[in-house]
Formats: sequence, C-alpha cells, structure tokens
Amino acid sequence: VIYQVQLADIYLRLERDSEAIAAANKAIELDPKSFKARYFLGKVYFELGQNEEAANAFRTAITSGANIPEVFYFLGISLSRIGKTDEAITALEKAIELAPDTMEYNAELGTQLNSAARYEEAIAPFKKAGELAPKDFAAKVGLGLALFESSKYEEGLQVLMEADRMKPGNPVVNMFLNIARAR
Repeated sequence: VIYQVQLADIYLRLERDSEAIAAANKAIELDPKSFKARYFLGKVYFELGQNEEAANAFRTAITSGANIPEVFYFLGISLSRIGKTDEAITALEKAIELAPDTMEYNAELGTQLNSAARYEEAIAPFKKAGELAPKDFAAKVGLGLALFESSKYEEGLQVLMEADRMKPGNPVVNMFLNIARAR
C-alpha cells in the first residue's frame, strides 16, 4: 500500500495524472480500509481540481476512522469549490475542533462564513487567524469585510487600513476602503 501511495505521489509530481489516480486506486484495492490510500486519492483529485471526487475520497478516509484535521480541512475546501458551503463550514469547524491553533483552518472557515453571508460568525475565526499570523494579508481583509458587513464600520475601517499598510494600493482593499469611507 505504501509503495502504491508513494508511486501515486511521484506520478502526481510528474503530472502523469491518470497514472497517479490508478496507483492510488491500486493502493485502495490492496487495502480497502487504508486511510492513507483513501486520503492520498483525495489529495490527487484535489490537486487535479476534481473536487467532487476529492470530497468523496476525503469522506471515505474519514469514515475509515481517521480523525485528522488536515483531512477535514481539504474536505472543506473541496466542498466549497463545488458550492456546498454549509457542508464546507461543518468540515472546517471539525478541523478547528481538532487543531484550533492552525491559522489556515481559521482563515478558511472565516472565508467560507463570509461567502455564506454569515459575517458575525466569520469575525472570530478571522481574529484567531490574525492572532496566529499577524502579517497575513488575506485574513486581515477577510476580517475587515466581516466587521464592515456586521455594521462594525469603524473597526472594519481600521482593519482595512492595516491591510492597506501591508499592501498599499491593493485594488480589493481600496474598493472596501472607499465603500467604508462613504458610510
């Protein structure tokens, strides 16, 4: 099984996509209950942008008994890419439950909550992401948007101004700053 997973990884790096999928499926055939094989199949599909297949493989990996936050994180991203935002949020919440101090998990949850127009809920994970990585530009912008859309205009404006100092002239930040200043 490990050999097939490693082979799949090599094929993926060589951009031999169909061979990567075949090697990962062979690993599953050798050990249908293998978490590693199912997880790696999900990663192969994820890297190839085949998000429905990736989500299915990650779900199967989870049902094999693995409680690994990274799997829930990739499941969440895969689900968001196919428009299943509520399911993505649930998966990301589980990832954070298992690894609360991971900046990427918190930032992605905030992003998905913003996408679902659940701005009040997005504030906490964005703030956590900002605590974990104070110089993360995307988390700052996401927090600014969540605050602004939650009618916390002054606080949102301050966060967006911090983001503007990080990357002066960024068109997204400038757009939000102009809207915020107009209110």
